[in-house]
Amino acid sequence: MTPQEFLLQTEDEIAISLAQQAKILRINANMTQSEFSKKAGIAYATYGQFERTGKISLNGFLKVLRHLGRLKSVSSLLSVDDIEILGIAQYSKLQKMKHRQRAK
Repeated sequence: MTPQEFLLQTEDEIAISLAQQAKILRINANMTQSEFSKKAGIAYATYGQFERTGKISLNGFLKVLRHLGRLKSVSSLLSVDDIEILGIAQYSKLQKMKHRQRAK
C-alpha cells in the first residue's frame, strides 16, 4: 500500500489494516492468539477482537506493539521539533494578547 492510499483510508480501515499487520507479525513469531495475548497481558477475547475488527484500547494497542517489538517507533509519531515549539510559543503569546484588550 502506498502512503497516498493509506492517507485515503478511513480510521476504521486503518485500524483493520494495522490489526492485519499485527496478525502477520504474530504468526511470523510462531505464536497463537492465546499465547500472544497471555504474553502481552491482554485478554484472549480482546486480542481476538482486535485482529478481527481493529478495535482495541490505546493501552492494549501499546501492549501489542511492545510484544511485537514495534513500540520504539511510536515515540516519533507525535514528536515536536524546535520550529514547532517556537510556533506554539508565538501562538500562545498572541492568544494572551488577544485576551488582554483594555477598555476604552
